[in-house]
Amino acid sequence: MKFTKDEISLCKQVAEKHRKAIKYGDWFYSKKAKLYWVWEKTFTRTDNLDNHFPLWTISECLEFLERRKILDWSIDKDLDKNGKLTGNVCFWWELKSKKFEDNYTLGKTTLEACLRALLAVLEEE
Repeated sequence: MKFTKDEISLCKQVAEKHRKAIKYGDWFYSKKAKLYWVWEKTFTRTDNLDNHFPLWTISECLEFLERRKILDWSIDKDLDKNGKLTGNVCFWWELKSKKFEDNYTLGKTTLEACLRALLAVLEEE
């Protein structure tokens, strides 16, 4: 799995507002290793955010958003005829707390757009 610098930065910002548990099979950022995958079934970490924080996947973001306030969402990508991204990914979402109000976030990758939406929901809470 590869993460961009922006995605890692967004994961740290999310971790400052909501700390998800790091468990078997998850990725997390570590100052020592930079990127780390959990292979031990009994792994637990309680260090501070400066030393490590969990990295989110697209599916984890979508599951979290659906469990929270998201009423509806979609992901739009501008692709060329070869399937390469030509612009930003747009993540459209609607909050239950603000019915019929559309919100959206942009990112260079799908994960970045999802993380920006997740961060916006956490900031509203």
